[in-house]
Amino acid sequence: MKPNNLQMDMKKQIITSVFLVFTFIVGHAQSYSTHTWGDGITYHLNDDSYLFKIGGVTQSYGGYASSEGGATTSIDTRFAFFNFSGESKEERLKFFLQADFTRPKLLLDGYFTWEAFNGFDLTFGQRQGIANNRELLMYENRLLTIDRSILSSTYAETGREFGIFASYTLALETMVIKPAISITSGDGINSFGADSRDPDIGGFKYSGRIDFLPLGAFKAMNDQMGSNYAGESSPKLLLGFAASSNIGASDAKGEGHGSFIMYEADGSPAYPNYRKVFFDALFKFKKFSAMGEYGIATASNLDHLFTSLASSQFLLPTQISQYLNLGQGFNIQLSQFVYPKWEVFTRYAAVQPEFAGNGASLVKDMQKTTLGFTRYISGNAAKIQTQIGLLNENDVSTATVEIALQYAF
Repeated sequence: MKPNNLQMDMKKQIITSVFLVFTFIVGHAQSYSTHTWGDGITYHLNDDSYLFKIGGVTQSYGGYASSEGGATTSIDTRFAFFNFSGESKEERLKFFLQADFTRPKLLLDGYFTWEAFNGFDLTFGQRQGIANNRELLMYENRLLTIDRSILSSTYAETGREFGIFASYTLALETMVIKPAISITSGDGINSFGADSRDPDIGGFKYSGRIDFLPLGAFKAMNDQMGSNYAGESSPKLLLGFAASSNIGASDAKGEGHGSFIMYEADGSPAYPNYRKVFFDALFKFKKFSAMGEYGIATASNLDHLFTSLASSQFLLPTQISQYLNLGQGFNIQLSQFVYPKWEVFTRYAAVQPEFAGNGASLVKDMQKTTLGFTRYISGNAAKIQTQIGLLNENDVSTATVEIALQYAF
């Protein structure tokens, strides 16, 4: 789909606004800049009291898929991120803005974080949700593989939500505990839609997560990376549990609204509740990495709902799987550096629908095996990835070959 004039104008406005703000800040303060490939350009103002960073990353992709129905090829840009962040050390404030110029809705992330006291953060805005599987806590450019697993793509879209988030890091002598809670719109990325007359639907989404690190903290950001490029001199383990309840969902994955509508007996709109639970584990030692995750998605508040105003029959229990992605699944992935800049990885993931007997269920019985390698260039700033995969969906097999070039400035 080609972007329309309104989308192009929005992109120009975002770039112009960021440039003007940046020019004003740098022009009215004493500053110097540093640049690290892959980590953007950082401007240090007023003796490092304020930091501003500009960065970006893009992934170019080519793929080939073959199944009983024929073969397809594709060449495109998976994502093109531009981000702008800042920090005020004295006020303990941070902000982060990130846009993806391959999407109709540009803004992916936009939030402020206030460190109220040591270890306790309050965040308001749009960011990665806390109650998805661990792979969805990682940004797209930090994945181990080229794409997300079928566990992630079945039960979430981008994993981003708009709301308020609170997290705390409790560092003990030999372990770390990280609890977090959030209240979000329940409709994924802040909608606003085509205009302000496209409001969110349903109630809020309530989420919680707790991570245990019994062997101490990982290296900086290494628990948010699929790869173990940084390496760990001693074994590190993370065990996580997350749960969420989306009150009044009207999108198959709970990241949108208005995809469907149901009714009560008096004709007023009503929506089911969408619940998810995830367990995950991450282990890293030296240049080896292993991650496992399991999730289940269910629905509630289904009694006495009608699928249309003309219907005289209540929603059947199994019918809800035709509106919400319900079921379970798991993902296991391993990686090992065989040379300083060569990493080999493998992944096996599977999902199953909640009601296997309902052929109209949105979730299909799927298994996918992936094997590939990554060649790192210029540190972790650029990488070339190649992977082969075999997807089995309802006993139909599809073989894939993919290659991607990712570069961050």
